[in-house]
Amino acid sequence: MTASPGGFAKADLTATALTASTLGSVSLMAASPDFGSVAIGDSSSNYFLVTNTGTTDLGKIAPTISGNTSEFVLTDNNCPDMIPAGAVCALTVKFTPTVIGRRSANLQLFAPPGAFANAPLSGTATSGAQIRISPTSRSFGSRQVNSTATFPTPQTFTVSNTGPTTGPITVVVEGPDMADFQIVQNFCQNVTLVQGQAGCTISVRFNPVTSRGAKIADIGVSATPGGVVRATITGNAL
Repeated sequence: MTASPGGFAKADLTATALTASTLGSVSLMAASPDFGSVAIGDSSSNYFLVTNTGTTDLGKIAPTISGNTSEFVLTDNNCPDMIPAGAVCALTVKFTPTVIGRRSANLQLFAPPGAFANAPLSGTATSGAQIRISPTSRSFGSRQVNSTATFPTPQTFTVSNTGPTTGPITVVVEGPDMADFQIVQNFCQNVTLVQGQAGCTISVRFNPVTSRGAKIADIGVSATPGGVVRATITGNAL
Protein backbone atom coordinates (compact mmCIF):
# COMPACT_ATOMS: atom_id res chain seq x y z
CA MET A 1 0.00 0.00 0.00
CA THR A 2 1.13 3.50 -0.67
CA ALA A 3 0.25 6.95 0.53
CA SER A 4 1.64 10.31 -0.35
CA PRO A 5 2.84 11.58 1.92
CA GLY A 6 3.26 8.32 3.83
CA GLY A 7 5.47 6.08 1.76
CA PHE A 8 5.07 2.42 0.84
CA ALA A 9 4.43 -0.73 2.93
CA LYS A 10 3.96 -4.39 2.04
CA ALA A 11 2.69 -7.52 3.86
CA ASP A 12 3.01 -11.05 2.51
CA LEU A 13 -0.13 -13.25 2.66
CA THR A 14 0.04 -17.06 2.72
CA ALA A 15 -2.61 -19.77 2.94
CA THR A 16 -2.88 -23.52 2.62
CA ALA A 17 -5.53 -25.10 0.40
CA LEU A 18 -7.24 -28.08 2.03
CA THR A 19 -8.76 -30.97 0.11
CA ALA A 20 -12.08 -32.52 1.13
CA SER A 21 -10.29 -35.48 2.72
CA THR A 22 -8.13 -33.10 4.75
CA LEU A 23 -11.18 -31.21 6.03
CA GLY A 24 -12.80 -34.35 7.42
CA SER A 25 -16.36 -35.59 7.15
CA VAL A 26 -19.09 -36.22 9.71
CA SER A 27 -22.70 -37.41 9.67
CA LEU A 28 -25.51 -36.69 12.13
CA MET A 29 -28.45 -39.09 12.29
CA ALA A 30 -31.46 -39.09 14.64
CA ALA A 31 -32.46 -42.27 16.47
CA SER A 32 -36.12 -41.45 15.69
CA PRO A 33 -37.62 -39.34 12.88
CA ASP A 34 -38.80 -36.73 15.39
CA PHE A 35 -39.80 -36.27 19.02
CA GLY A 36 -43.39 -37.39 18.44
CA SER A 37 -46.42 -35.93 20.22
CA VAL A 38 -45.62 -34.42 23.61
CA ALA A 39 -48.13 -32.84 25.99
CA ILE A 40 -47.36 -29.39 27.29
CA GLY A 41 -45.78 -29.88 30.72
CA ASP A 42 -44.07 -33.09 29.61
CA SER A 43 -40.85 -33.64 27.69
CA SER A 44 -39.32 -36.12 25.26
CA SER A 45 -35.65 -36.86 24.52
CA ASN A 46 -34.09 -38.02 21.27
CA TYR A 47 -30.48 -38.94 20.65
CA PHE A 48 -28.40 -38.30 17.56
CA LEU A 49 -25.52 -40.45 16.37
CA VAL A 50 -22.40 -38.57 15.32
CA THR A 51 -20.21 -40.62 12.94
CA ASN A 52 -16.79 -39.68 11.63
CA THR A 53 -17.30 -40.79 8.03
CA GLY A 54 -13.93 -39.51 6.81
CA THR A 55 -10.39 -40.78 6.98
CA THR A 56 -9.12 -38.00 9.24
CA ASP A 57 -9.50 -37.84 13.00
CA LEU A 58 -11.91 -35.12 14.12
CA GLY A 59 -11.33 -32.80 17.04
CA LYS A 60 -13.84 -31.85 19.73
CA ILE A 61 -17.24 -31.17 18.19
CA ALA A 62 -19.20 -27.98 18.87
CA PRO A 63 -22.96 -28.72 18.69
CA THR A 64 -25.46 -25.85 18.66
CA ILE A 65 -29.23 -25.52 18.31
CA SER A 66 -30.61 -22.75 16.16
CA GLY A 67 -34.15 -21.46 15.91
CA ASN A 68 -36.37 -22.64 18.74
CA THR A 69 -33.81 -22.78 21.55
CA SER A 70 -36.36 -22.51 24.37
CA GLU A 71 -38.16 -25.80 23.65
CA PHE A 72 -35.25 -27.84 22.20
CA VAL A 73 -32.22 -28.09 24.50
CA LEU A 74 -29.01 -30.10 24.20
CA THR A 75 -28.83 -32.08 27.44
CA ASP A 76 -25.94 -34.50 26.88
CA ASN A 77 -22.80 -34.68 24.76
CA ASN A 78 -20.83 -37.89 25.18
CA CYS A 79 -18.51 -37.28 22.23
CA PRO A 80 -14.80 -37.34 23.16
CA ASP A 81 -12.32 -34.57 22.45
CA MET A 82 -11.05 -36.60 19.47
CA ILE A 83 -13.23 -38.78 17.24
CA PRO A 84 -11.17 -41.29 15.21
CA ALA A 85 -12.16 -42.14 11.65
CA GLY A 86 -15.17 -44.46 11.71
CA ALA A 87 -15.96 -43.80 15.39
CA VAL A 88 -19.48 -43.06 16.63
CA CYS A 89 -20.69 -40.99 19.61
CA ALA A 90 -24.04 -39.50 20.62
CA LEU A 91 -25.77 -36.25 21.48
CA THR A 92 -29.07 -36.01 23.38
CA VAL A 93 -31.67 -33.29 22.84
CA LYS A 94 -34.76 -32.75 25.01
CA PHE A 95 -38.02 -31.35 23.66
CA THR A 96 -40.17 -29.52 26.24
CA PRO A 97 -43.00 -27.76 24.41
CA THR A 98 -44.70 -24.64 25.72
CA VAL A 99 -46.97 -23.83 22.76
CA ILE A 100 -49.49 -26.20 21.14
CA GLY A 101 -48.76 -27.24 17.55
CA ARG A 102 -45.90 -28.37 15.36
CA ARG A 103 -42.55 -27.20 16.76
CA SER A 104 -39.15 -27.25 15.08
CA ALA A 105 -35.51 -26.22 15.39
CA ASN A 106 -32.15 -27.21 13.92
CA LEU A 107 -29.20 -29.13 15.38
CA GLN A 108 -25.81 -28.25 13.89
CA LEU A 109 -22.30 -29.35 14.72
CA PHE A 110 -18.82 -28.36 13.70
CA ALA A 111 -15.73 -30.49 14.21
CA PRO A 112 -12.16 -29.49 13.34
CA PRO A 113 -10.55 -29.60 10.87
CA GLY A 114 -13.68 -28.40 9.07
CA ALA A 115 -16.41 -31.04 9.29
CA PHE A 116 -20.03 -29.88 9.46
CA ALA A 117 -23.37 -31.66 9.83
CA ASN A 118 -26.97 -30.62 10.30
CA ALA A 119 -30.17 -32.35 11.49
CA PRO A 120 -33.71 -30.94 11.74
CA LEU A 121 -35.53 -31.15 15.08
CA SER A 122 -39.30 -31.47 15.17
CA GLY A 123 -42.14 -32.55 17.41
CA THR A 124 -45.83 -31.91 17.99
CA ALA A 125 -47.03 -30.22 21.18
CA THR A 126 -50.46 -31.28 22.37
CA SER A 127 -52.66 -29.88 25.09
CA GLY A 128 -51.40 -31.03 28.45
CA ALA A 129 -53.20 -32.71 31.30
CA GLN A 130 -55.81 -30.40 32.77
CA ILE A 131 -57.60 -31.12 36.02
CA ARG A 132 -61.13 -29.90 36.75
CA ILE A 133 -63.13 -29.68 39.98
CA SER A 134 -66.89 -29.87 40.31
CA PRO A 135 -68.70 -28.00 41.69
CA THR A 136 -66.55 -24.87 41.62
CA SER A 137 -68.39 -23.34 44.58
CA ARG A 138 -70.63 -24.54 47.36
CA SER A 139 -72.36 -23.07 50.42
CA PHE A 140 -72.40 -25.10 53.62
CA GLY A 141 -75.19 -23.10 55.27
CA SER A 142 -75.13 -22.10 58.94
CA ARG A 143 -73.63 -23.79 61.98
CA GLN A 144 -72.83 -22.71 65.53
CA VAL A 145 -69.23 -22.01 66.49
CA ASN A 146 -67.64 -24.95 68.34
CA SER A 147 -70.86 -26.92 68.19
CA THR A 148 -70.84 -30.28 69.94
CA ALA A 149 -73.84 -31.48 67.97
CA THR A 150 -73.48 -34.23 65.40
CA PHE A 151 -71.26 -33.14 62.56
CA PRO A 152 -73.16 -32.18 59.42
CA THR A 153 -73.00 -34.35 56.32
CA PRO A 154 -69.81 -33.54 54.37
CA GLN A 155 -70.08 -32.00 50.92
CA THR A 156 -68.37 -33.87 48.07
CA PHE A 157 -66.25 -32.46 45.23
CA THR A 158 -65.11 -34.44 42.17
CA VAL A 159 -61.74 -33.93 40.47
CA SER A 160 -61.39 -35.08 36.84
CA ASN A 161 -58.82 -34.82 34.04
CA THR A 162 -59.49 -33.70 30.46
CA GLY A 163 -56.04 -34.39 29.02
CA PRO A 164 -53.12 -36.86 29.23
CA THR A 165 -52.09 -38.40 32.54
CA THR A 166 -51.61 -35.95 35.39
CA GLY A 167 -48.85 -35.89 37.96
CA PRO A 168 -49.64 -36.78 41.59
CA ILE A 169 -52.50 -34.63 42.88
CA THR A 170 -52.21 -32.45 45.98
CA VAL A 171 -55.27 -31.20 47.87
CA VAL A 172 -55.32 -28.40 50.45
CA VAL A 173 -57.84 -26.11 52.11
CA GLU A 174 -56.63 -22.53 51.94
CA GLY A 175 -57.91 -19.02 52.45
CA PRO A 176 -58.80 -16.67 55.31
CA ASP A 177 -61.14 -19.09 57.12
CA MET A 178 -59.52 -22.42 56.22
CA ALA A 179 -59.56 -23.55 59.90
CA ASP A 180 -63.37 -23.66 59.78
CA PHE A 181 -63.45 -26.23 56.95
CA GLN A 182 -61.99 -29.72 57.30
CA ILE A 183 -61.26 -32.41 54.73
CA VAL A 184 -62.79 -35.63 56.07
CA GLN A 185 -62.16 -37.89 53.05
CA ASN A 186 -59.56 -37.36 50.36
CA PHE A 187 -59.41 -39.95 47.58
CA CYS A 188 -57.38 -37.61 45.35
CA GLN A 189 -54.20 -37.05 47.36
CA ASN A 190 -51.14 -38.39 45.46
CA VAL A 191 -53.41 -39.97 42.81
CA THR A 192 -52.59 -39.65 39.09
CA LEU A 193 -55.55 -39.43 36.73
CA VAL A 194 -55.42 -40.97 33.27
CA GLN A 195 -57.40 -39.35 30.47
CA GLY A 196 -60.94 -40.71 30.43
CA GLN A 197 -60.60 -42.25 33.90
CA ALA A 198 -63.39 -41.63 36.40
CA GLY A 199 -62.51 -38.77 38.72
CA CYS A 200 -61.59 -38.91 42.38
CA THR A 201 -63.53 -37.31 45.22
CA ILE A 202 -62.88 -35.02 48.18
CA SER A 203 -65.32 -34.63 51.08
CA VAL A 204 -65.29 -31.46 53.19
CA ARG A 205 -67.32 -30.37 56.21
CA PHE A 206 -68.01 -26.97 57.77
CA ASN A 207 -67.35 -26.79 61.50
CA PRO A 208 -66.50 -23.20 62.53
CA VAL A 209 -64.02 -22.98 65.38
CA THR A 210 -62.90 -19.35 65.38
CA SER A 211 -65.62 -16.71 65.47
CA ARG A 212 -69.09 -15.80 64.25
CA GLY A 213 -69.83 -14.41 60.80
CA ALA A 214 -69.51 -15.29 57.15
CA LYS A 215 -66.71 -17.74 56.40
CA ILE A 216 -64.92 -18.33 53.12
CA ALA A 217 -62.08 -20.58 51.95
CA ASP A 218 -60.93 -22.55 48.90
CA ILE A 219 -60.26 -26.17 48.13
CA GLY A 220 -57.03 -26.02 46.13
CA VAL A 221 -56.19 -28.96 43.86
CA SER A 222 -52.94 -29.08 41.90
CA ALA A 223 -50.83 -31.47 39.83
CA THR A 224 -47.75 -31.19 37.59
CA PRO A 225 -48.68 -31.69 34.83
CA GLY A 226 -52.33 -30.90 35.40
CA GLY A 227 -52.45 -27.32 36.60
CA VAL A 228 -54.25 -25.77 39.55
CA VAL A 229 -58.00 -25.52 40.20
CA ARG A 230 -59.97 -24.16 43.13
CA ALA A 231 -63.48 -24.46 44.50
CA THR A 232 -64.86 -21.70 46.73
CA ILE A 233 -66.52 -22.88 49.94
CA THR A 234 -68.60 -20.66 52.19
CA GLY A 235 -70.58 -20.95 55.41
CA ASN A 236 -72.13 -18.86 58.17
CA ALA A 237 -70.89 -19.23 61.75
CA LEU A 238 -73.56 -18.52 64.40
